[in-house]
Order: sequence, then structure tokens, then C-alpha cells
Amino acid sequence: SGVWRYDGSAWAQSTGTGGGVSIWGLGPDELYSVAGTSIYRRTGGTWALFATGQWTGNARALWVAAPDDIYVVGDAGLVAHYDGDTWTSGAEPTAGGNTLRAVWGPHPDTVYAAGDNGTIIRSIEGTWAAVTGTGTGTAGQTAIWGTSARDVWVAGGGIATHFDGTTWTATSVGDFFVGMWGTAPNDVYAAVNANTRIWHYNGTAWSELVRNIGPGNTSGIWTTSVGPVFASSFQSAGQPPSGYVTRGYRNTAVNVTGSTSTLAVDDTVHLNAEATSNGTTVPNVQFIWTSTNTDVATVDVNTGVVTAVAAGSANITATAKG
Repeated sequence: SGVWRYDGSAWAQSTGTGGGVSIWGLGPDELYSVAGTSIYRRTGGTWALFATGQWTGNARALWVAAPDDIYVVGDAGLVAHYDGDTWTSGAEPTAGGNTLRAVWGPHPDTVYAAGDNGTIIRSIEGTWAAVTGTGTGTAGQTAIWGTSARDVWVAGGGIATHFDGTTWTATSVGDFFVGMWGTAPNDVYAAVNANTRIWHYNGTAWSELVRNIGPGNTSGIWTTSVGPVFASSFQSAGQPPSGYVTRGYRNTAVNVTGSTSTLAVDDTVHLNAEATSNGTTVPNVQFIWTSTNTDVATVDVNTGVVTAVAAGSANITATAKG
């Protein structure tokens, strides 16, 4: 576990972050991380303790609207808020004693929090109230994200629930979303805990985008409108204790070189593949090679070496994971 930073070429674990169960950024050098009863802040390239002992119980999630407007939620309905001068905290009664595991707001005056047993609460200008009619039942809620007060997603327990400003609509997705992030109402990504899976919402429906993207269990996701998609993961019990961050690319293409249209039986040719994202080469990509007709031509699944077996035709394809 911990906080990892990508500088454009490599990942490195940050020190002085206290471990970190949730992170939020206002910019490249204005980051906040929360763990237990402490919150850490990164400015000037250095992490330092920002506050500690301001609430009782373990924090589970963090949302930072501004340096003087910070929310932390956690165990037994914990809600803590920093207004730039002081912290206020306590068990929010409308959470019913349930642990809160996600927090987010479309703007500072409206904040959502969600957690165990289908709990969703909302603060409007500082007053919290339970949100009803969401269709979540008792499914634990673990992720919140949206683009505005009229486009809010809350998910967990196999259900993704959307609020359009008037009505909540629950959709059964059959997977446990543990993190969500997007760029627009028709471009939302969700991280699934088991088998490091990523789902995507295209404005109409949710669908699984990719699975087994890396080791461990996916725990969070983040992206920008044109950049890559980052997913964090951790090893489960009984496995070596490690944390991972996996980087995925969008707007990609795979180009195959070294191809030839004709081979004599028993001849071989070594094909090469290159992946690009928005015209830029993506490094360190592993390809899976397949043949549409192995009676005519076979291909080594890892190396791209093609062998002609018999007369006929076959298409050879290189696929990048994801």
C-alpha cells in the first residue's frame, strides 16, 4: 500500500504519506492523502503531515474541494470537515452508524457520501440528509463520481446507480465497483476489485472493458480527457504484500510490420507489432498473436513467428492486452 507517483517515465513510491487509503489532487503539486486518523499534504514536491487526531475512527475516503474545504468519511458514519481554520467531526446521524466508504461533490455546496448497507447521504449547504429511492437496497456502496449535480454515479455491491438531477436509476452490473472516474457523461470508467477488471460507460450502457490488467485486486481508477487511464491495485490476503499501479492507453492502434502475402509450405516469417496512442508509440507492450486458420498457417502466440502449414489463406492478428 502507499502513494505512488508517475513523473512521465517511471513510477516511484512517495515517502511521508502515512500509507494512504484515499488520495485527491487539486493539481500536480497540491495533493492530499488520508490514512487512519491522519491526513497528509504534498506541496513543493514534499509530503508532510497536514492534520492528525481530528476525528475518531479510521478514515476510508477523502474529497478536497479546495485547500479550505476538505471532507473525510469513514468508520461508523464518520464525517469530518475542514473549513480552512478548524476541523469539525463526528458520526453523522443520517448515516445510521454505517461505515462511509466514498465521498464526492459536484460543487462545494453539495456533497455526497456513501457506504455500507446501501447508505447514501447528501449535504446541501452544510445540512446532511439521507438519500432515498436510489434502488441500491442493502448493497454496500464504495464509489462516487459525476460531472455535475445532474450527473452523479454511486456504485457498489453489483449495482451502479445514476442521478440525473431528479430521478435515481439503478442498474445491475453484476460486478463490485470499488472506484469510478471519468471525463464526461458518456465516458466513465469503473474499477472492479476481483481479477483487476475495468468497466466503461459509454452514455448508454456499462460493459466490461478489460480484465486481468495486472496483479492483485483493483482498488481505484483515474483518467483525463485525452490521457491514459491509471488503475491502482493491491495483493489480497495470503499473497505478498504489494501495491501496484497499472497504466492503460486510449485511442490506440496496433500496426504489424514484416508481413508477407505469400509463403511456401514450411517457410516462416517473423512479424513485429507496434502499439500507438494518439500517434505516439506505447512502450513495453506485450502482444498476443493469433491465426484465423491454423490448418494453413500457425503463429507463435508470444513471438509472432508464422509458419506456413498448407495451401490456403489465413489472417494473422496481434492484439495488445486491453
